[in-house]
Amino acid sequence: MKYKQYLFMSLLGMICFAFNVQAKDLSKNVVEVKKLYNGDQNAIGQVLAYPQGDLELTSELIVVPPAKETGWHMHAVPMFGFIIAGEITVDYGNKGRHVYKAGEAIIEAVNWAHNGKNTGKTNARIVVLYMGVKGLANETHIPKSK
Repeated sequence: MKYKQYLFMSLLGMICFAFNVQAKDLSKNVVEVKKLYNGDQNAIGQVLAYPQGDLELTSELIVVPPAKETGWHMHAVPMFGFIIAGEITVDYGNKGRHVYKAGEAIIEAVNWAHNGKNTGKTNARIVVLYMGVKGLANETHIPKSK
């Protein structure tokens, strides 16, 4: 009787082990990793640097309807954005313009005036993460400058 129990437990252990290995192999095929950004510069070539102070992360969903604009503004802190729908054209003044489309990431300019305009036909939806500090505004609206 003990022999049958040992054989059954061994067989069950091998099945579980095989299933576990198979599950791990399947997960490698199911999980997809797409690098969105890797580097040390933002959209206009500034080297990234974190502001001094106590960390404060802020995340937002920004929706810009077709033909609408964000208004001229600047960020005092690094900002990561991911375009989840539509497209937006960002005007950096004498640093040029760049079109960002769904599926693209952006590391936004710091302390540089810029304006985003939805140049597509549907709402532009952007998820942003400000890597800021307590007491420092993430964004400041300013008069148009060039």
